[in-house]
Parts: sequence; structure tokens; C-alpha cells
Amino acid sequence: MLNLQIANKMTNLELKHFTQQPAWLRDNHYLHNNHRAPTASYLMCLKSCFMLHTETMNIWTHLIPCFLFVFLILKTIESGNLTATDKIVINLFLLGAFLCHSFSTAFHAFSCHSERVGKFFQKLDYVGICLLITMSFLPFLHYGFKKNSFYAHTYLATVISLGVMSIWFSMDDKFGTAAYRPVRAVGFATFGLFGLVPGLHWLSLYRDQFWACLDLKTSFISLIIMGVLYITGASLYACRIPERFFPGKCDLFLHSHQIFHVLVTAAALVHYYGINVLVYHVKSLENGKETNCAI
Repeated sequence: MLNLQIANKMTNLELKHFTQQPAWLRDNHYLHNNHRAPTASYLMCLKSCFMLHTETMNIWTHLIPCFLFVFLILKTIESGNLTATDKIVINLFLLGAFLCHSFSTAFHAFSCHSERVGKFFQKLDYVGICLLITMSFLPFLHYGFKKNSFYAHTYLATVISLGVMSIWFSMDDKFGTAAYRPVRAVGFATFGLFGLVPGLHWLSLYRDQFWACLDLKTSFISLIIMGVLYITGASLYACRIPERFFPGKCDLFLHSHQIFHVLVTAAALVHYYGINVLVYHVKSLENGKETNCAI
């Protein structure tokens, strides 16, 4: 704590106890100390990214993956094994992941600027989540229902509609308050769980090939793992675990929002792996390579 106080004096960053914060900055009462006071300065907000406080790990757990997703986007563009359509479909998902992580980073960096700026970036954060969920459906619908375009287009229209509705709801100021934390978690989780509908439908269409094909099983299992990671992260976030059991002990490290961030990134990467397996399988079929199943 002494080192943090010295750093604060050198950088003019003021850290306060939760009870000393204005109402619009009170989000998690289980995190007691080291909350950034309002700065009214974009420069100070940026400087605070390199200081230690309750938001530091929230910033970096999503800033670092931004660079990874940019790398994967460029890697996909440079791939010689993919068609232009393949690259667009895969990169739309990666773009959704990048925007989600970058909007989240911006929110956690600038949330202490002022109430007006904080609310703007908070809504941007929710838009990023909606974009990631929406874009996550695209590759699976495109490749999974490649021979059933009616189903693909129907599910795609439904997903886009749900995405637009989610963004619209997230624009309400009440949606961003601490009291609505469980509502946010349940809402986003429900949107994501809609994936069970096309997923189970796809499984029913190709159940015979599924059990005989490692690629299809791997791709489908990756969807399940992704869902488990998202739901686990959202549950920890909504219930504020583990900090609710250790009040004041998780102020800087290992509180629920940080864990949620890590699980979101892990889920996106697992999904990316599953997409690549499915794409490889579909391309193998198109190129006439031997395979023990077809979709």
C-alpha cells in the first residue's frame, strides 16, 4: 500500500476507498481499496493504465489479446489455402473478437474520466460483447449448413436480429448500473445459449457422420467448451466470485471481472480452433480428399 501511495503522489493519480467514490463509479462493493477517483483527463486515464489499481488487470487482460486477434486476422488474409469468402467469414468472427476486446479495454481505461464519458464507453463495451456473440455464429452457420442455405440464412437473420435487440437494450442507462449486473450476465448468456438451437439442429442432421468423424466431433466439442467458458465467466461475474468470499482481498488481482475477461478470451480462441478444424474438413471435401464423413 505504501508503494502505491508513493506512486500516486508521483503521478497525481488519486486512489480511494469504495465508499469515497461517487455513485456512478461504485460497481463492486467487495473491492474495498485502490479505486481510481474521477480524473476528468484522458491523458491521466491513459497514464493510469500503467499504474496499479482495481482496473489495471481488467485493462491488460483484454488489451494484450487485441494484438493476438490482429495477428490472426492478418494471418487469415495471407493464407493461400482459403478463398475470399472463407477469409471474410473467418475474419468477421476475428473482427468481432477484436472489437469486443478493444472496446472493453477502452471502457476500463476511461471509465474514471467522468460520468458522461464513463457511460459512453460502458455502452461501447456492451456493443462489443453483442458483436462478439453475433459474429461467433457466422462461421459455424456458414460451414455447418453449407448444403442447407435456407437454415443458414434463417438462423443468421435470427442471430442478427437478436444482436440488434441486445445492442438496443444495452443503450439504456439502467442496463449499465451495478443493480443490473445479474440482468446483463443473464441477458448476454441467453443470447449466447441460442447457439444450442442451430447446434442441436446441425447435430440431428449429421448424427450418423458425427460419430464417425473426428473433425466434426472436435469442432462440435469446441462449441461446447466455448459455451461452458462463457457461462462460467458470466456466472462468476454476476455472483462476484471470488471477491464476495474475500472482501477487500481481491482488489488488485483475481476478482471476478478479471477472471471473466480471461475466460472470454479463452472461449474466443477455442472457438477459433474449432472453426479452423471445420474449415479444414469442408475444404478437404471440396478438394476431393479422402474422408470418413461428409456434410
